[in-house]
Formats: sequence, C-alpha cells, structure tokens
Amino acid sequence: MTAKCSSETDQPLNLEPHKCEGWASYSWDDMRNILAGERSGLSLFGPLKQLVQENPKSVLEFLGNGA
Repeated sequence: MTAKCSSETDQPLNLEPHKCEGWASYSWDDMRNILAGERSGLSLFGPLKQLVQENPKSVLEFLGNGA
C-alpha cells in the first residue's frame, strides 16, 4: 500500500488496535532485509512476503529502483 499525506505531520490512525499492532513505514530494501531475517522480531505477512520474493520489475520501477 502506498499513500501520500497532505501534511508532513499527519500520521495514520490505527482504528482497529485489537486486529492491528500498528503502522510503520519500510523501504523495499528494509523489507528484503526482514525477509532475509536480518531484522529480528519482524516478519512479513504472506502476500507481502511473496511480493518481495518475486521482486517484480513493475514494482521496482514504480519505486524508482528498476532498470
């Protein structure tokens, strides 16, 4: 999911704390490190894990990391 805040001070609200531990931002490289086990205590949920494993060119281009 991507989003753009209307103000630099805006923060997402966790409206379902009983279902969600919270929100955080991670770069593509951060997610690759989480997947590789280099960021202890963190894991990716299934669909995101699969996306990072597949490393699709279209996502990398969208993020500005593609060739």
